[in-house]
Amino acid sequence: MSSLIIIVSPPPIPPGLIFKINLLLENYDVVKARVKFAFKNNKQRLVAECRRLFHHVFDGGTKLFGPGLSFHKDIHNKIGGYFFDERIDWGEDGELSSRIYEANLNYYIVNDCLFHDEENILHDLSVAWRIGRGSRQKNKNKKDFFLEILEVNWHDPKNRIQIAYSEGGYSLAIYFFTWRVMTYLGYYFGKKRGV
Repeated sequence: MSSLIIIVSPPPIPPGLIFKINLLLENYDVVKARVKFAFKNNKQRLVAECRRLFHHVFDGGTKLFGPGLSFHKDIHNKIGGYFFDERIDWGEDGELSSRIYEANLNYYIVNDCLFHDEENILHDLSVAWRIGRGSRQKNKNKKDFFLEILEVNWHDPKNRIQIAYSEGGYSLAIYFFTWRVMTYLGYYFGKKRGV
C-alpha cells in the first residue's frame, strides 16, 4: 500500500498515531486526525476557536481535510488526477477537501489531536485574505462568484455566524464575521489585480 501522511504539527506527535493511521488506511481511502490550535492569550484564543469551527464544528467537522490528513496515493485518479492545485496560492487544502468529498471517498476521522502552534490575529486574517485570493484563482471563470459569496455572507444559509455565537459568544461571532469579510476582500482584490 502506498500512502501519504501530511502532518503540520510540532513534535510530539501523539504516541501510536501514525501506526493507527496506517492501520485505518487499510480500510479507508482518507484518514484525518483532529487538529487543536494552541493559544497563549485572548486574541490567539479567538483564532484557535475560529479554526476549531472550521475543523470540528461546521458541516459536522467532516468536510475540511487539512493538517493531519492521510490518504492512499492512488486516490488521485478519483479526485481529478492531482492532489493539490498549485495554481491556488492559498486554500489548496479546502479545494482538495471539496474534491475528496465530491468523489464520495470513504474516510475516517481519528479523535486523536495534533497540536498546531498558536497563531496571531494578523496572521490569521492574512490567511483569510489569501484564501479569498485563492478562491478567485479557482473560480476565475465564474464571473458572478463574488456576488455569490457576498450573498452567502449576508444571508448565511448555513447559519455559521449563529453557530459561531453559540460556540463562543459575541467575540467569536464578530471575529468569524471579520474573517469572512477578509476572504471576500481577498477575492475582490485578487480579481482587481487580474488574478
